[in-house]
This record gives sequence, structure tokens and C-alpha cells, in this order.
Amino acid sequence: MTAFPRNNALDRVNEYPGSLPEPMNGQAGPPGAPEGHRRNPLQAIWMRRWIVVFATVLALGVGAAHFYLSTRVYESSSRLVVEQGGPKLLANDPLGNAGVLSNFLNTQAEIMHSPVIMENVAARPEIKELPSLRASGNIVADLSNSVRVVPGRKDDTITVSVRSTEPKDAGTIAEAVVDEYMRFQNARQQKSSVQLVGLLQRTLEEREKDLTGLYQKRVEFQRTNPAFSSGIERGNAVVDRLNELSSALTRAQMEKLELEATYKSTKEMMNDPAKIAQLMNAPTFRGGENSEMRRQIRDMQAKLQDASAQYLPGYAGLQALQANIQRMREDLAAEEKKAAEAYLADLEARLNAAGQREEKIREYLNQQQSEVLKLNGIAAGYTLIESDVRRVEKSVDDLSARLKDIKITEDVDRSMNIQVVQHARPGWLVEPDLASIMFRALAAGLVAGVGLALLREFTDQRLRSADEIKSALGMPILGVVPHITGAKTPSQRGQALHNDPMSDVAEAYRTIRTSIYFGVPAGSVKTLLVTSPAPGDGKTTLASNLAIAMAQAGNRILLLDADFRKPMQHRVFEIEQKQGLSNVLAGEIPLDQAIHHSRVNGLDVLPVGPTPANPSEILNSQMFADLLDDLAEKYDLILLDSPPVMPVTDARILAASADATVLALRAEKSTRKGAIYSRDVLRSEGSRLLGVVVNDVPRRKGVYGYYYTDAQYYTYGYSNNRGRNGSSSKKSLPTPAAQAPATV
Repeated sequence: MTAFPRNNALDRVNEYPGSLPEPMNGQAGPPGAPEGHRRNPLQAIWMRRWIVVFATVLALGVGAAHFYLSTRVYESSSRLVVEQGGPKLLANDPLGNAGVLSNFLNTQAEIMHSPVIMENVAARPEIKELPSLRASGNIVADLSNSVRVVPGRKDDTITVSVRSTEPKDAGTIAEAVVDEYMRFQNARQQKSSVQLVGLLQRTLEEREKDLTGLYQKRVEFQRTNPAFSSGIERGNAVVDRLNELSSALTRAQMEKLELEATYKSTKEMMNDPAKIAQLMNAPTFRGGENSEMRRQIRDMQAKLQDASAQYLPGYAGLQALQANIQRMREDLAAEEKKAAEAYLADLEARLNAAGQREEKIREYLNQQQSEVLKLNGIAAGYTLIESDVRRVEKSVDDLSARLKDIKITEDVDRSMNIQVVQHARPGWLVEPDLASIMFRALAAGLVAGVGLALLREFTDQRLRSADEIKSALGMPILGVVPHITGAKTPSQRGQALHNDPMSDVAEAYRTIRTSIYFGVPAGSVKTLLVTSPAPGDGKTTLASNLAIAMAQAGNRILLLDADFRKPMQHRVFEIEQKQGLSNVLAGEIPLDQAIHHSRVNGLDVLPVGPTPANPSEILNSQMFADLLDDLAEKYDLILLDSPPVMPVTDARILAASADATVLALRAEKSTRKGAIYSRDVLRSEGSRLLGVVVNDVPRRKGVYGYYYTDAQYYTYGYSNNRGRNGSSSKKSLPTPAAQAPATV
């Protein structure tokens, strides 16, 4: 009888007990190899790309649902030009210089967004009936939150933007805000102009009445003094001094008149916070703490506008911002009112001083007139009358010119100071932004998908590649078996080599046979155990096909089914289960009666038989050990098909009895922990592990190191004349048994 062929190169391994044989292809790894071999992250992501695709599609679906379920917000804008320049109402009027201030547009924007304008807009009937505001409990607050006024940075424009849940409502509100602002400014300008014109008009009428009286007095003087010559010398120093005092009195009166008008105009502003705010922007009050407070209010309003676009009106942060803005506005209004009151008091003091100065000049003028009368009788009287006439004429001319300037200023303010350059139209959709939402959803889906794929890869303990198996187990790879296509029954899978000897599956089992032949010294192995870490790893299919391959090589092989838990070899070879190993061990039948001859020459099968109640005790008995010794005398090799290692202890018992063990793993199913556990358990029982066989490798091109394609296998040129069992009658390669026959 022949046994395994001898390999001189491998015999030297016996000189070093405990070492593993190095396979011919050099794939063995050291026993202490690291167990953390992982594939490239990009490869892991690609192999789990469906997780990434699913996460991305799910995120896009959530984004689309968010878009369709979100409340639609529309925005409409109106733009107007506010001129910064214009004729002044009075020479000392601080409001006339507002156009040269850098914060003029900011002041106008604050006025446009002020509670006064919002209240006027809210009071309009058409605003109250808008669908978006009809159910509002506080229209003024809702308008303040929805309206945004932005002054231009490089031009004199102001943009009024309104956001609403109704497109038409946004345009209507924007137009109403601009209209109310223009009404407010026109009313203010008209009121100030009317008041000042009335005051100047009354003063002009009084001066004209005085001038008429002086004309009559001069005519009467000339009539009563016919000898008076108009060429009388009037150039003496007393008369010149009288003329200067007369001119000084006129200037004092005009100054007092202007101060009085400014005082009255300022006093009427004290009850209007918006006018006080505009007054505080005059050059007289430029800078200081108030300007800093205005800047802070603008910054907080910008934050409120941004927060309003992200949160609902009931959000606590929005209410806190509104409360802070209201408090700072009240503080600013109080400070501005104090400053305005101080300015009003200063105007009153200046007005009193101007009145006193006028009275003093008038007193001096009266004294000078007395001196003139004393010095020059009739001439002095005429000079006095003439001086009064010129003084009053100059006063009338100044008042007339000022009235003309005021009327021109009023006309210019009404036609050019504020001009709408872009009217509001029905709003366009601004929220939700489909492109932004879908982009964020896509990014989130990709990140989540990649993260889940890497997490799944990190937590996946399945062994996927030959490199992984070598790194994790430190054992040689005896061979890999591709997925058996078209095999649906245990018999078709277990006899794949016999049924289709030209297939790549058949060549894979022959490769495993060769690796086993040349991986052990001759005569050292008579019993070979085939096991796996867990059920379903393909150990039964491997055992049956490996037995067929060895039998076809010219050896006498016995396939012993030692799996008392779930026997399958009787189904593979389609034999009766009534008699078998359990009957022999129980002494019920002789051994020869339990052994069945298969259709493959040289291959016998010993099935399990009836399943006993205590399989572990039977396998661990001396009777089973003696049976193996008897069978070893009759066969070249005994292949034992055992239960898996992890569920039961049977495989450990059989591993201690067998001369060598082959561990079967299933591609993309066997786990790293299970394989390592099985290896350690088998070694702890003293088993000699020859290597690992990887079963059921997917037939597709991949990156894991053992995927199969059709181009990877080819036939060896078997003759078309096959025997009854499907094998070739003429072989191009000699069998290992023929190469090196040996005695058991």
C-alpha cells in the first residue's frame, strides 16, 4: 500500500520539532504574525459603496422632505435714493448739515425701521387684511422682525427688504414702509418750513409797516423844511457812528430772529423721539457716547435679523435680543433727550443774550441820535430819518431774501430729496433654499456613508483575503475553492470534482491535494481531520471532494463521517444511513458491513449511522481509537469529517486522535476571532495543523486577493476519451502516488 509521497526538502523540517512546513508558494506567515491586517480605506469604501450610496440617497431624501415640508418664505425689496445735500433753512440750523454726515443714511435707515413708521404701517387697513398678518397678535412686532433696512455702503441708496410667507404680502409691506417714510419726512419738512415761513412773514410785514411809516415821516420832514437840501454834509463822525450803530442794531435783530426761530423749531421736536434722533446727528453733537450706542443698536439689529431667519418668533434668543435692543433704544432716547434739553437751554440762553444785546445797541443808538439832534438840528433830524429808512430797508431785504430761500428749499426737498428707484414686486422664494439644502444633505450623506462604511469595515471580523488569513492565523494557505455554480444538492457539491473534472473547481481541489502531499513527510500522516470554526464553512464539501481527488491519484482512501451532530456524507454519496460508524462501535455489525464503496475507484465511505445520544464519549473512547488503528492498516489515508470546532467539543477530540488537521474557512463568512480561536484550540489539543483551505470564493474580480475570474483557470489538455467516472483515461501529469510510492 502506498502512503503520502516523500519530499526531501520538507523532511528537513522534522529536524526542528514544532515548526510549520513552508509551502511551495511561499505564502506562509509566521505564527506570531499580527492579527490586525486591514485593507486600504479606499478599497474598504469601494467594497461597501452601497452603504455610502444608501446613506447619500437617504440624506437626499430627508433633504427633499425638509424642503417640501418647510414653510415657504418670500422676499421683496424696494430701493430709494435719499439725497444728502440741500439748502439750509437757517444759517445756524444744525439739521441743514445732516447731508454731509457719514452716518446720514444710517440715521434715515433707523428712522425707517423705527416704531413710529412700523405703527403707521400697521395702522393701514390693507396691511391688517394681509393673509400673513391677519392672525397676528402683534402686527408691529411682526413687521419689525420681517422688515430689514440696509443703507448703501458706496452710494446714497437705502434698500427695504421684507420677508413673508406670502409673496404678494412681502411686496405690499415693502411699498407701505417706503410710503410711510416719505410721508413722515414730507410732513416734518413741511411743518418746519411752514412754521419758519409764518414767523418770517409776520416779521417782514412789521418791518414793511415800519418802513412805510419812515417814508411818510421823511416826506413830511421835507415838506415842512422846503429849504432843506439833500446835499447837506452828513459825513461827520457823529453821523457815521450813528450809521454804524444802526447797522449793528439790524444785525442784532436778525440774529435774535434766527435764534428765536431755531429755538421754537427745536422746542417742538422735544416730543418726537425720531426728530430728537435726527437732531443728535447734527455736527454739533457728532461723536460721543450716543454715536457708539447707535452703532451697537445697529449691530444688534443685524444679529436679530439673521436670527429671525433661522428661528421661530417664540425663540428665547430672539426675545432676549429684542429686549436688549429695546433697552438700548430707551437708554439712547433718554441720553438724546437730555442732550436735546441741554441744547434747548443753550439756545434759550443765547436768545436772551441776543435780546439783551439788541436792547443795549438800541440804547446806544438812542443816545447817539440825541447827540446828532443836538449837534445838527434839521440835518441831524433828516439824517436820523434817513438812517432809520436804510436800516429798515436792509431788514426788509434780508427777510425777503430768506423767505425766497426757504420756499426754494421746500420745493427741492419735496421733489429731489427722496426718490424711489425700485418699486417692490411680489416676493421671490428665499427659504427654503433647495440648492443649499440638497448640497448640505449630499455632503452629510457622503460623510455619514463613508463613516458607516469605515465603521462597518472596522467592526467586520470576516476574513476576506489570503493576506488577511495569513496575517491573522500565521498558517499557510493550502488552496482556495471558487464558488460551485449550479450545485443545489449536497451530492452535487460534494462530488463536484467527480461530476466535472475539467472545471476550475476540480483543479482547485487537485491543487489542495498537491499542497497536502508535498506539505508533510512521507509516512507521517495516516489520518487527516477536516474541520472548520463554525457550521456552513464547507468542511463536508471539502472532505468529500478532497477524498475523491486523492482516490483519483491512485490511493486507497476512506472517508469517515465523524460528525454525529449533523452528518452529511451519506447524503453526498447517496447511501443508506441505517448502518454506519455508530453500529460498529456499538458492536452491532462488523466493520466491513458498515463501509460503502463509492462510484470513485479507491474511495470508500463510512457513514455515521444512527445518531447516538453521547457522541463526545464515543469519539473519546478507546474503541474508536482502536477502530482508527485498524482502518489505518487497510487504507492509505483516512479522511475524517468532523463537527465544527466552536459549537461542540467533538472536533477537539478528533484533532487529538488524527495525525494532521486541515482547517476550512469560508470566504466572507468565517470571522477572524472564530478562526483564531479554532487554531488555538486545535493546537492546544496537540493537533498538527497543515494549513487553511478557503471555500466558496466569489467569482468576480475584486480587491481582496482571492476572487476568481474565468480567465484565471484553464484545462490541462485532458483527452476527450473519459472513463466511466468522468476522469481522463490518459493524464499529462503523473499522480503523486506514481511519483514516489512508499510503504505505510
